[in-house]
Amino acid sequence: MEAALGVKPSSVSWRFARIGSQVGSQAEFQNETSRRSRSLLFIALGSAVAASTGNDLWIAENGFTSLNPPLTAESLGALSTRTTHPAFVRGLVEVLRDVGLSVHVESRFADMTKGQMFSVVATALGDAKRAGELLSETHSCGKPLQDVHREPDAPCGVCLGCLVRRGAFIAAGLRDDTPYIERTLTGTARRAWLSPKRRSVYQALQDRLDVGFEEEDILDLGLPDDFDLDTALQLLRDGLNELAQVQIP
Repeated sequence: MEAALGVKPSSVSWRFARIGSQVGSQAEFQNETSRRSRSLLFIALGSAVAASTGNDLWIAENGFTSLNPPLTAESLGALSTRTTHPAFVRGLVEVLRDVGLSVHVESRFADMTKGQMFSVVATALGDAKRAGELLSETHSCGKPLQDVHREPDAPCGVCLGCLVRRGAFIAAGLRDDTPYIERTLTGTARRAWLSPKRRSVYQALQDRLDVGFEEEDILDLGLPDDFDLDTALQLLRDGLNELAQVQIP
């Protein structure tokens, strides 16, 4: 990875967990399974380390996911995550400066799809087999904990995060050994688990594949005024091409 990044990265590890009740009122926290705030938490912790050490904060998200184009007209606003969106990151940096923290935040892979990122990993390692093994150990699922009979973090294989991941492996020509629930279930058990609700993102993807992405879709993304719109459009089209390779019968 040093060859891919051009520098030897350093890391800081933390273990943290939410306590069971609110400080003061002692009111019990309800269970939260959406993981909606996890990206902001990662950025907050990274910003704290960067500010205290004087280092830059690198966001390792791919550009397609950062732009997070809606697959349907309903996937807007609060229904579409924007934590690494260019406008959000820029606004976050401004807020940090307002409170006295000078942090340089850089999206190192903002111009790549996930498949292109995976190709960078394979090239840097010089070993496609090893790259596939390492990347298969990572986690991308946005909707785990859907099956009480499986491991808590078992990836579903059908949410947008999993679909982007699966397309990335195919585009990069790497073996994907991720134990997706959709792929490990068979027969009646698979048909019962793969409900219309669970297939909804995949179906929305098929609808988007029929129309593709055009210039008007870019204008709806709320990008900063100086963002290269042609680059953004090409990025969305490349990402959609990767997604098109995922087939769920």
